[in-house]
Amino acid sequence: MNSLSQSEFNDILKRLSKVYLKAIITGVGLKYKYERVLWLIYVEELNYNEVADELNITKESVGNLVSKARKQLKYLIDKQSICLLY
Repeated sequence: MNSLSQSEFNDILKRLSKVYLKAIITGVGLKYKYERVLWLIYVEELNYNEVADELNITKESVGNLVSKARKQLKYLIDKQSICLLY
């Protein structure tokens, strides 16, 4: 996974099944706020406006939070040598 860029990693997340995403998002040890925002985006398939309403934050804050959460997720997956089957 280290050889993937963040953009390539993000594309992979979009293609994974919901079952696999649920296991990854909840199982790698993300901070709760990162886990929650990724769950809303990838599992519940909410858009940024809907996530902002759900979390009571601005749309811009959602974007920042998602970006940080994806980076943290990639780091934890790399660290734990988890293979993403896509």
